[in-house]
Amino acid sequence: MGDAKTPMIIVGVLNAANIILSYVLIFGAIGLPAMGIQGAAIAYTSSYALAALRQYSG
Repeated sequence: MGDAKTPMIIVGVLNAANIILSYVLIFGAIGLPAMGIQGAAIAYTSSYALAALRQYSG
């Protein structure tokens, strides 16, 4: 209660991770193969898992 800063930081990291992972996995940047919509799904799931781990790690 009363802590708005922590959730805002978590969402910011989540969005940044999602943007970076989406670009890399959809278009095949940095040597990875282009995966299209499957890459978008993996990026979305991975970034939300990262945020969940960050939120519950303390």
